[in-house]
Amino acid sequence: MPLVLSVRVLHPERVAPHVYLDHAHRVAHSAPSMGASLIGWSSSQVSLVWDEEALDDALLFAMEVKKRVRGLIDLVFGLAAGDLETLTSSGNILLGYGPALQMAEVLADLAEAGQFLVHDGVEAVQRGDLRMYGEPVLFTYGDETCCALFLDLDDPWIRTPQTLVHPPPSTAESVPPNSESLRALVRRTIGTDSIDARIIERLSCRREQATGFEERIRASMWLSIANAECDEREASLLDATEALWLARSHGDRQGERASLVLLAKLYRAAGYVEFASALLSRAC
Repeated sequence: MPLVLSVRVLHPERVAPHVYLDHAHRVAHSAPSMGASLIGWSSSQVSLVWDEEALDDALLFAMEVKKRVRGLIDLVFGLAAGDLETLTSSGNILLGYGPALQMAEVLADLAEAGQFLVHDGVEAVQRGDLRMYGEPVLFTYGDETCCALFLDLDDPWIRTPQTLVHPPPSTAESVPPNSESLRALVRRTIGTDSIDARIIERLSCRREQATGFEERIRASMWLSIANAECDEREASLLDATEALWLARSHGDRQGERASLVLLAKLYRAAGYVEFASALLSRAC
């Protein structure tokens, strides 16, 4: 089921119009690089939708948005999963409606200063993967009694001691190949879940035959994703770094942003959340 993140501005009357417009523009502009589409907009609220496997992307995005406007805008968040019906779409903007969007917006409306409310129907909550705090919030929506929990957005993931945050690892460090977020990215960019040596060889040939830097950047990113899936950790990071270098060398801001997001995914999958967050802030 799709994931919807709703971001609401507290006390919009206290925020200068140009400040809110700049915030909304940045959110809409940077969301596609994190795999999201804009699905809802109002004078104080922006809602985005991700694939169900991309929870890490949604949380990293929320962390960066909160950090970027700290001291300027007070934000609250609501996150829900559920059905969505798409009425029409244009680029990375969807016109849709459904329970996921409704619930995310309701949670954002309920949230108070500094709060991030997650509906208990989100699978990661049910699995115990997220760091929650406080007492559950019970509320009535329609004829149903619903439940939401408070997420610790500063440290949202429950990790084992083996994945404590350290300075960035070398390219030989472990990048787990089974990250759900990376699997989703593989499907979106390469079009298959079955990655093997033949796919990597084909992608390598495509990169060598690239006639322009943009095509080579894309091929390097595809190779990075494929190598991560095949547990070729060093090659994965080197390919993503090459894509970043190519983009910066040619002044390709879109390619640079996409490469930074990919590197952030790889480091996030390895447990280096702070470094991944630093990379993502450059992309946004």
